[in-house]
Amino acid sequence: MNRAQIDEVKEAIKNIPKKQQENVLLIAKTHGVNRAFLERIKNANSSKENLFEDPIEKYIKLFSKDLD
Repeated sequence: MNRAQIDEVKEAIKNIPKKQQENVLLIAKTHGVNRAFLERIKNANSSKENLFEDPIEKYIKLFSKDLD
């Protein structure tokens, strides 16, 4: 696994809400995160995708699109 450095994590999460920044940093410090995860965060920042959206809400949105 290609682990990211803490400095890389801090740079990638600077545009997400403060509480989510704290959560990602805690995970990075205790378990480590890979660079692919950082790319997902960066892509979510640029594409308005909510990476931290509630899975149930995400499922409902996907399901409701199928009904249209």
